[in-house]
Amino acid sequence: MEDEDYLGPLMEEYMRSYEDVAMVPLADSTSLSDWYQVGDAQWDISNGVIHGYSGQKGGFLVHKQNYKNFYLKLKFKIAHEDNSGIFIRHNPSDSLSVTTDNAIECNIYDHNGYTHEFSTGAITPIARAWSKMITYDQWNEMEIFAFEDQICMYVNGQKSSEAHLPEPYNRTGNICLQGGIQVFNDNQPSEVYIKDLYIKNFDQVPSLGF
Repeated sequence: MEDEDYLGPLMEEYMRSYEDVAMVPLADSTSLSDWYQVGDAQWDISNGVIHGYSGQKGGFLVHKQNYKNFYLKLKFKIAHEDNSGIFIRHNPSDSLSVTTDNAIECNIYDHNGYTHEFSTGAITPIARAWSKMITYDQWNEMEIFAFEDQICMYVNGQKSSEAHLPEPYNRTGNICLQGGIQVFNDNQPSEVYIKDLYIKNFDQVPSLGF
């Protein structure tokens, strides 16, 4: 077995502990003025909690600032099986749509792993995740680490997926919150709650020690 000191720290360990970049809020606790909407979802914010409400068409909140290299941490809650995600490196020249063609999806939930190939914690459409990583109707934690072509995700403290991104996605872009898409015909809306969004922006750091 290779010596751990020789291998050096993992990317996520290094970015978590890096002290020269501050962890700052990504979202204002009372306003959505730093975001613009795409699609048909309804959005509101109360007591620092962002609420996305949608039906079968879905929709997004797109952050107006662009990021390439960052550590993003947030909490999310959903009531039942549905379809949502955090999209990163969204192509800023395409302000009318958010898809896996113009962004990378860090999945929040897709049937929680039972009937969908990319479950909670997957990097869609590049890397799959373990199934059943979240608890419905409770707050769950997600961490996203992105540096150049490397990306890694944690859900509730466990690594869920990691990958090297293909060239089209090795770029600066928007962070987007998906309001959800209803996938079961049960007359229930798709709802997602997100809070405690914090980000370390590494775009001004030329290199990291991993």
